[in-house]
Amino acid sequence: MAIDTGFIKRFRKLNGLDYLIILLYNVAKDIVSYNTMASTFLDNTDKSVFKQALHKAMSKPAFVVFIDRIFKELLQSKLGIAKSKLKSKFKRIIIQDSTIIKLPQRLFEYYSGVRNQTTQVANARVQLAIDIVSDVFSLFQ
Repeated sequence: MAIDTGFIKRFRKLNGLDYLIILLYNVAKDIVSYNTMASTFLDNTDKSVFKQALHKAMSKPAFVVFIDRIFKELLQSKLGIAKSKLKSKFKRIIIQDSTIIKLPQRLFEYYSGVRNQTTQVANARVQLAIDIVSDVFSLFQ
């Protein structure tokens, strides 16, 4: 799938699955730095990757297309036959979710989160809405 979307063009040390594992594992652990992502991946797989290589790969528009395709395939496999029944009854079914990712304190100026008399926290909010009938992301910010 990584090759089909243009994210991976030739054989490399890391494949599409490796990038997906890096992304999902680190999002689940609230890890937001490429340096920590690279070291965590090395600790768990014995494959080394530079933080600059992660940044370059994950900044490509093709990476977004790759992740988009994975989520669409996952949704289709989970919905299965029920999707055809849903299409006959509904024109749109929108699933919406959001999450907050804790960021390093130095980013508070750009991503302000909670602030009170004793504490200030930098947060980034990720919002997603997908129409499961047409398989279209209607919101991703």
